[in-house]
Amino acid sequence: MRLVAHARRLIDAGCSGVTPFGTTGEGPAFGVDERRAALEALVAGGVPAGRILASTSCAALRRPSR
Repeated sequence: MRLVAHARRLIDAGCSGVTPFGTTGEGPAFGVDERRAALEALVAGGVPAGRILASTSCAALRRPSR
């Protein structure tokens, strides 16, 4: 996954962490399932969980099924 490779390069270059889904750009448009999958991939790909700060901003939540 390109996101994992990018995050690892940033940390290897000296960044103290990564902030996926930030408020600048398309971050708030990602759904909960997409965010979860990306965060799990980051950790599985060797990015330390303690160096990930995931934004919780959201443009719109899905309405629960009834």
